[in-house]
Amino acid sequence: MSAYPPPPPGNPFPPNPREAWKSQQRVLKDQRRAMKYQARLQRAQWRMQRRAMRRRSIVGPLVLLLLGILFLLVQAGRISWGRLIDWYGRWWPLVLIAAGMVLLLEWAIDHSRHDDQGNPAPGRVLGAGVVLLLMFMAAVGISLRFSDAGLEWKNHLIGPGWAGLAEAVGDEHDSDSSIDRDVAPGGTLLIRSPHGDVTVTGSSDDGQIHITTHKHVWAWQDSDAQTRERELEPVLSGSDLHLTITIASVNSGQADVSIEVPRTMAVTVEANRGAVNVTDLQSPVEITANHGNVDLGDLAGSVALHMNHDDSSLSAHDIAGSLRLEGHAGDITLTDVGGPVALQGDFFGTTHAERLRSDFHFTTSRTQFEVQRIDGTLEISSGSSGDLEGHEILGPVVLKTRNRNITLERVQGSVSITNRNGDVNITQAPPLASVQVDNSHGSVNVGVAEGAGFSLSATTRHGDLENDFDLPLTTAGDQKTLTGAVSGGGPAITLTTTDGDVTVRKTSVDPLEPPAPVRPAAPPAPPRAPSSPATPALPAPRAPKAPLAPAHMPVGGVSF
Repeated sequence: MSAYPPPPPGNPFPPNPREAWKSQQRVLKDQRRAMKYQARLQRAQWRMQRRAMRRRSIVGPLVLLLLGILFLLVQAGRISWGRLIDWYGRWWPLVLIAAGMVLLLEWAIDHSRHDDQGNPAPGRVLGAGVVLLLMFMAAVGISLRFSDAGLEWKNHLIGPGWAGLAEAVGDEHDSDSSIDRDVAPGGTLLIRSPHGDVTVTGSSDDGQIHITTHKHVWAWQDSDAQTRERELEPVLSGSDLHLTITIASVNSGQADVSIEVPRTMAVTVEANRGAVNVTDLQSPVEITANHGNVDLGDLAGSVALHMNHDDSSLSAHDIAGSLRLEGHAGDITLTDVGGPVALQGDFFGTTHAERLRSDFHFTTSRTQFEVQRIDGTLEISSGSSGDLEGHEILGPVVLKTRNRNITLERVQGSVSITNRNGDVNITQAPPLASVQVDNSHGSVNVGVAEGAGFSLSATTRHGDLENDFDLPLTTAGDQKTLTGAVSGGGPAITLTTTDGDVTVRKTSVDPLEPPAPVRPAAPPAPPRAPSSPATPALPAPRAPKAPLAPAHMPVGGVSF
């Protein structure tokens, strides 16, 4: 049996050019990868060499040196912690600016130097610890600044009591001073106070004004406190007839001023922050209070007020002249005012009035209210649904408002009311006058004296009609109407509402009493005092007639 010969040595197939090309490409790729790795190692080695040749920046040592010097000054008593905190909270960006300038200078020096091979010298580096230290110092500075700004914001919002870090953590220092100054009779006084309470009384009877100043300052050092106390001393300018008292605005300081003036001196007060109290004067008074309460009493002249803070309150009692208030205020209390009263602005508290003997005008963005006289009380509440209640009021009454429940008891005179989203309740006092109520989304209830004659026209939509006078009711769809004459007719009573009931009822109410003439007669009494000095100037033959004056004085008093 024959056998096959063995295969020849080597690859029996011819070589494949594609496989050879792939093998060659793999070899070249491995060579390139090895070259890149070698280049990377060389660059890393070069960086390490350059990094080893770099020098540290001097910013870190300078910052530590600055902190050490500041702490040494504090420990040595050269500066206080409060002054240091106040300074750093205001000027902390200078630390970053100085560090940046040092780094920029080092960069310029390094780039101007070259090594032996002609390459630029390695630059300086800023360590991570120094960077963290600078970031911490910046954070502390921002915190101090914002805390100080927060206290100033409280000062602006709350009023007196906050003046920055010095007042929050500094020591309080108090001192008093007094000034006396001659003034001309019948002169004027202007008081300018940026921060502090102002009290003016007409108790001076020696022809002078007496100024007492109580100073409050907050500081970390006694020297700073003394400087601020000197700055708070009142400065007097002008003449004896027109005098001005000015108090400087001092950071972390306020001055409470009490001034005694002659009763005939006209007073003007301009107070930025602080309460104002004025009493016992005969001449006109004008007050501007931006942040503070106002208290007035026993004033015979007119009063003009400008208030500009929603939480500031006004209290005025025993005012013989007129009173006018403009601006913004909170609670308002008026008692025994003889002249016209006008309140115009936005008032965010409760307005309470008692015994106003002349016209009363109340004007806000929501309410317009006018009456001729208030013998009893009037209260106007604030809020979205504040009520208006009045007792013993003399008309004509004109009221235009919204979102209020209105109650007027024992009203004499004509009444005209426009309202919506609230009930209206009126009780008329004899003699009966016209009543007109235009309401919506609320009921109307009117009480009329039994036996009075009037002509009634009442209409409601989506409500009921009730009356105690047996008038016929007319219904047309959802509208009900009540018309007719009672006791032969008389003043017109017109009542209109929607989504509410209308009620006309009988009442038994006494008429209002006439006002007592005591308060209007009070202002003429003080002017007689200046006339006494003029009596000696009369000719001598008139001297025997002097005893007759007291006998005829009651007659003269009645003529006024």
